[in-house]
Amino acid sequence: MQFEETNHRMVAPKFAYDASWDCYKSFVETPNLIVLSQPPGFAMVPKRAFSVEQLSRFRQLLERKVRVADPQTGGRGFLIALAVAIAILLALYAALRIYALPR
Repeated sequence: MQFEETNHRMVAPKFAYDASWDCYKSFVETPNLIVLSQPPGFAMVPKRAFSVEQLSRFRQLLERKVRVADPQTGGRGFLIALAVAIAILLALYAALRIYALPR
């Protein structure tokens, strides 16, 4: 992932994705992640990927480009959707561990 003043870029072996900051509706910070709301989904950025200085600069960039989710208003729905998505991912992982991996 690359975060710049003009956009957010994700590069993987088989694809590249550029997103303007306008596509992000809000962000929320957890103890280990920064989660960017990009309806109908989201992007999760692990804090451990940054040095202390980089994380500080990234927060400043986010504050300029994206509004902070307000848990008392629209942010609550986002947090509920995030919790559901994480639960689904954990269920899929458990199913893979049980059924798809050799014993």
